[in-house]
Amino acid sequence: RFVNNTLLGSLGSKAIRHTTRAEYDTALRYVGLQRVVAERIGDRVGVAGAWLNTAIVRKTQDEQELALEAGHKALALYESLGLKRGIAMTEENLSDLYRALGNYRRAFDFAQKSLGVSEEGHCRRGIMIALHDLAIIYGHQNNAEQAFAHLERALLLAQELGDAVMIGMVRHDMALQYERFGNYQRAL
Repeated sequence: RFVNNTLLGSLGSKAIRHTTRAEYDTALRYVGLQRVVAERIGDRVGVAGAWLNTAIVRKTQDEQELALEAGHKALALYESLGLKRGIAMTEENLSDLYRALGNYRRAFDFAQKSLGVSEEGHCRRGIMIALHDLAIIYGHQNNAEQAFAHLERALLLAQELGDAVMIGMVRHDMALQYERFGNYQRAL
């Protein structure tokens, strides 16, 4: 079992690494191999992870419809297995995808679900990411009060967790929201 998990994790990591280098064909080969191996050994968690990685690669390629298809397959598997962390991560990814397509209602629904699952599981990182996602959606809906309330909660969690990357992202998005709502002094 350990060898199988290590192999599947390695294939998934290689896929994401190639995605960050914009080597999408190679990334898709690795996630395809990850999925085939997981299916052959009967590892449904591995299959779900491969579908989630496929969604990430497709999203990065701007192939949103294929990313949505893969994301929904991952979500269905994680739900059937009752894996809360996988459910929350997949819902967060689906929220991002729907937001990129301008479907803020669906994006909001998935971000809200991800927040609920993360809160239920006491996963502070998941809560932080969901709060950030919700803040961006509120900003797109011109709801400044909710956008800033969620960004401030996300920033507080990022600081508590010592997540420098997320601290930078939240501060950047706060500046964008201040600019969006006409407070140029605060945006600086």
